[in-house]
Amino acid sequence: AIGKATGREYVPYKYHGAADATDLIVIMGSAVEACREAMTVLNAKGEKTGVLAIHMYRPFSPALFAAAIPKTVTRLTILDRDKDPAAAGEGLMQDVIAALVRAKRVRQFDVIVGGRYGLSSCDFHSGHAAAVYMNARENTPMESFSV
Repeated sequence: AIGKATGREYVPYKYHGAADATDLIVIMGSAVEACREAMTVLNAKGEKTGVLAIHMYRPFSPALFAAAIPKTVTRLTILDRDKDPAAAGEGLMQDVIAALVRAKRVRQFDVIVGGRYGLSSCDFHSGHAAAVYMNARENTPMESFSV
């Protein structure tokens, strides 16, 4: 009902991008738009990228999350605005990996890396997002990086 009234679709996880994407950024908040801008430019050049926007983080639904990821994705980057150097990864990355394990989809990915953006109120724009896509394609992508 609210979707009809506002013209907006409200779902916990919203995928944007190529139906056959190979590269995916998982992100939430205002940085989604910067990633979508980079994705649009890259896809116009023939690349196959996507963005999975998280609109509802808690409660986290592993089944809905995993279902929102195209089965063609092989390179996954999770970006968070949190920095926890004492953990194996930021909170969102841990939730994403746990969801993929539960859905028995973690083996679909050749690359899973996590990074952080916007720390200390630093800007995050489409050029940064494009660099994140390129990082995942490297032979040895950076892990636990800051943009």
